[in-house]
Amino acid sequence: MPERTPSKPTGKHADRTGRGARDGNMRERILSEASNLIAHRGYFGTSTRQIAEAAGIRQPSLFHHFATKEDIMKVLLTYSLDAPSEYVAALAAQQGSAAERLYRYLRFDARHICRSRYNLSGLHGDDVMESPGFERFRAERETIRSSVQSIIEEGVESGEFVAIDPELARHMVINLLLTTIVLYSGRTVPGADLPDTIASFGLRALLTDPARLDLIRMESVSVDPPSGQG
Repeated sequence: MPERTPSKPTGKHADRTGRGARDGNMRERILSEASNLIAHRGYFGTSTRQIAEAAGIRQPSLFHHFATKEDIMKVLLTYSLDAPSEYVAALAAQQGSAAERLYRYLRFDARHICRSRYNLSGLHGDDVMESPGFERFRAERETIRSSVQSIIEEGVESGEFVAIDPELARHMVINLLLTTIVLYSGRTVPGADLPDTIASFGLRALLTDPARLDLIRMESVSVDPPSGQG
């Protein structure tokens, strides 16, 4: 028996379905335009009126989706920080090769950045993070910093990494990711291998034996996070 072609929704159900899709699309447009404005003007230099104009709607319509500018910023920060902070904290708690764990984190976060539909480059300044209302995200940023430094300390102690001040090395690693944010978040990324290139570059500088890099990369593939994460 031939399959019946599903009929299109009609009446009130169709209206709800169509309106829901439109609302979702507009919400994404608002977030995208807000992220670009914040990247260029700063959080405190960007107004909800400017965001609404960039999104092609009136300011009262913006408030249908987000009650305040702070709510917009919280969604962007949640997207930027939740997954990387959770992943690197889990890696820091594991045992095994520090070099492999650092490589996995770097590639995860670089891939997360390169896939971002938002411009993340204006989100992480101290002017935002030290402001009331953003305490959770300040804690997540600190989780990333402390977890990366912990992994580096283990690598230095085990001899996998060169003898370097772990705090200095952590600054170098984080700045590599911040540069990736500035160059690639919210844009078309050239080449699928860019996250691996970034992770390899960061790890190679720390390895006592850089010749191990290829083996570390190969071993890390088998423990990648599920597709769609990072």
